[in-house]
Amino acid sequence: MNEILALEAALRAYGVELQHAAAGEERKKLEAERDALEDRAILGGMMDVLVDEVLRLKKIAFLEACTEDTVTNKITTLGRAASA
Repeated sequence: MNEILALEAALRAYGVELQHAAAGEERKKLEAERDALEDRAILGGMMDVLVDEVLRLKKIAFLEACTEDTVTNKITTLGRAASA
């Protein structure tokens, strides 16, 4: 319970700090920091999905490349080039 109260006090103090920094560069800096932290939190939740999607797209690209190499006339062309 004490940890929750301490966290609440820290958050309230941070809120007061933000209100006092309502003008100038300090406010812009704090807002940028807040936005970056929000982006990281969102990305952290999506990272597994993003990695899976990248892997899926890589597999598709690999299969498309393999498909191009297995076209009959391509195999014949490669065979002729190898025997020459």
